[in-house]
Amino acid sequence: MKNKNLCIFFIVACVFLFIPMFYVYGEEEIRTDEKELKELYKKLKEEKGKDVDVYYRKEIITKEPKKEEYLEHLLNELKRSLEKGKKWGKVRRVEGKLVEIDKGAVHKVHERDVFIIYDSNMNYKGKVEIEAIADAISIGNSYEQKRKIEPGDTIKFRGQRRFMEISLAFGDNRVREEDERYSGLGTFWKYNFRGGYGIDFLLSFIEKIDNTGEFGVNKSMLHNDLYKISFCLGAKKYFLFPSIVSPFIGSGISLSSLGYNYQEREQGIITKREELKKNMVMPYFSSGVQLFSGQQVHVDLESRYFYGPKLDVVPEPIKIRPIIHFFSVSFTW
Repeated sequence: MKNKNLCIFFIVACVFLFIPMFYVYGEEEIRTDEKELKELYKKLKEEKGKDVDVYYRKEIITKEPKKEEYLEHLLNELKRSLEKGKKWGKVRRVEGKLVEIDKGAVHKVHERDVFIIYDSNMNYKGKVEIEAIADAISIGNSYEQKRKIEPGDTIKFRGQRRFMEISLAFGDNRVREEDERYSGLGTFWKYNFRGGYGIDFLLSFIEKIDNTGEFGVNKSMLHNDLYKISFCLGAKKYFLFPSIVSPFIGSGISLSSLGYNYQEREQGIITKREELKKNMVMPYFSSGVQLFSGQQVHVDLESRYFYGPKLDVVPEPIKIRPIIHFFSVSFTW
């Protein structure tokens, strides 16, 4: 019994002896960790201004919280901007003829988009055509400027200037039944410059065919007249370009050919005869309207006055000066 009590005493004594040792060891371990952290912090302070300190402070303390806030702010701004679209906006900066606006790729702004610039009272100041596009801003070149453009001015989307056009055209001149008939098809190739100026080339199959004759027992007459317009090269000036309706005027030169044949016979003998084949370069003047300019597909209504020569032929002189009306549908890019 006595031995048993001694054993129990010995075990309890060991427990009370080792508990303080565990406590001291754990405390020493904790104190060691804190010491290492303090040494690390001291080293970081010594490295102040170097990459380690910048990286530590920027990534852990500063960058991560602000990055989330910025992304949230950007998302909200993009939502508001997309709701507004690109039709209306503001001028952000101006440097010479370069104008920065608050519309960009997220607003579906494209290269060569044209914006009208107004002041706060919606008075016209000028136009800007976009040349460089970022996510939420764009930069363009101003032209047709009437007044000084300043930050805060209002912009309104007008349309897009299309570089190239190809058109399928039908031409005809008949207004009255008795008019000489010029008609045919053609193809326009056009190039548009900034400011509403453009050049066009017309490859056409416009022609006039006039075959008439009078036949009698003793006297007869035969008249054959073939006139063709092969091609035209000219320039145009569009007004209010681009817009739903853009009036224009133009001028140029055309290449045409004439084949003329006239005969009179009496008793089977030719008494009068005239034959003429002639190639002519003639000036022309034009005017009309372009509908839905700035769109990928638009329509042109145009009238051209060709100023040809006066030819002294029998039985009477003729003037080649037709007015031909064109209807064309254009495809652009």
